[in-house]
Amino acid sequence: MALKVLDCKTEYRTDPLGIDSKNPRFSWRIESEENDTLQKLYRVSVTTEDGTVVWDSGDVEEPQMSEVRYEGSELSATTMYYWTVTVTDNHGNTTVSDKNCFETGLMDGTIAAFSGAKWIGPTEYTLSSDVRSVFGLKVRFKIEDGSTRFGIVFGRGDKRIKDRDNYFKYEIDGSYNPAMLKIYRVGILPEDGEDTPLAEVPICEYDDAAKKPVITSDNLHDEHIIDIQVTGNAAYTFVDDKRIDVTIEKSFFGEVEAPRTLNPIGSNDVNTYPRLNQIGFHVPQNEGVKISLIEVRNLRKPYAVVYKDDAVYSFGAEGSGDDQASKTISTKDGDVFITKDPSHTSIPILRTNFNIRADKIKRQGSMQQQEESMSAESTGRR
Repeated sequence: MALKVLDCKTEYRTDPLGIDSKNPRFSWRIESEENDTLQKLYRVSVTTEDGTVVWDSGDVEEPQMSEVRYEGSELSATTMYYWTVTVTDNHGNTTVSDKNCFETGLMDGTIAAFSGAKWIGPTEYTLSSDVRSVFGLKVRFKIEDGSTRFGIVFGRGDKRIKDRDNYFKYEIDGSYNPAMLKIYRVGILPEDGEDTPLAEVPICEYDDAAKKPVITSDNLHDEHIIDIQVTGNAAYTFVDDKRIDVTIEKSFFGEVEAPRTLNPIGSNDVNTYPRLNQIGFHVPQNEGVKISLIEVRNLRKPYAVVYKDDAVYSFGAEGSGDDQASKTISTKDGDVFITKDPSHTSIPILRTNFNIRADKIKRQGSMQQQEESMSAESTGRR
C-alpha cells in the first residue's frame, strides 16, 4: 500500500514554538504508490507530554488536509503538545503520521502575561567612544583665582591615525575680556599644530543682537558650563546655555547658519572626524581649575546620558604630585594633559533555553555513518 502522511505542520510551521492561537490549525499531505488515491477520513489526536489526550477529533469523513482547527480542551500557556493524524484512503489503507509537536506561548496579549519578568540587558546605555561621532560633551568648571585658562580635550587617540598623537581641544582663555574660546585640531593632518588655533571665538552670546559677553573678567572665576555638540564633522558650542560658536555658510538658498566644521576633509560623505575617543583636560603649568561635571550624551533619541562623572577634580599649582584619592592634580611642575576612554558596558548577547528531542533524526544518523566510512577509508589508506 505504501500510504504515507507527510509535511505535518501546525500553523503552517513544522514543530513551532510560541504558538499563541487558542485553536491552532493542522495540515498534512498524503503520498501513495497507488493511483487515484484520495483521503477518505482522518483522525487527529493531541496529547500532553505525559500522554494525556486533550483532543481526539474522532473519525472525520472529509478529504480536508489543511486548516483543520484544534477543538479540544483549553490549551495551557508555555506547554508542549504532541499530535498525530491517522488517515484512511479510498482504497481502505490506513496509516499514522510520525509524532509532531508544538509549544504554546504566553497565550495572553496583555502586559499581565509578563508579570515577574525582567528585561535582559545592561543597567546603563552602552558607549563605544571610538565610533561615537554624534554626541554632546558637557563640562562644568570653575577657573581658580589667579588663573585664566584651561582646555577640554576630546577625540584623542583616534585609531585611524597611527603615527602621531591626535586630538581636539577647546580652550577657555580668560586673559581676554570677554574671554576667548580657542579651538585646536592637533594631529588629524600632519600640519595641524598644537600652538596654532583652528579658530578663535569671543565668548559672547551669538543670538543676542549686541553680542553680549558671557564670560568676562568680572565673572571669570564663577562656575560655568561649556557644552560642545558634535554633529559628525562639525560642532556647535554653548557656554552657560548661550550659543557661542556658529558659522555662516553660503548655499544655493543663500547664507545659512551652520556648526563649525572640524573635519579637515569636509563634511559631506566623508569619514567622520572627530569621534569621541578619549576625553580629558589640558591645564597649563601653574594654572588652576576645578571640574565638577563631565557628561556625554546622545544628541539623537532617546537623548540619554551615556557617561557621567560628577566627582570634583582640582588642578592647581599648590602642593606637589598627584593625589588620586582626592582627585587633586598638581600643575606646579608643568602642564597637565590627562585623558581617558569613557567607553563602558558591552552590548549583551541574549540567549534562551531549548528542549532537545532525544530521538535521533535519520539524516544525523546518515551523516554519522558517512563520517565512520570516511574514517575507515582514511585508516585503510594508511
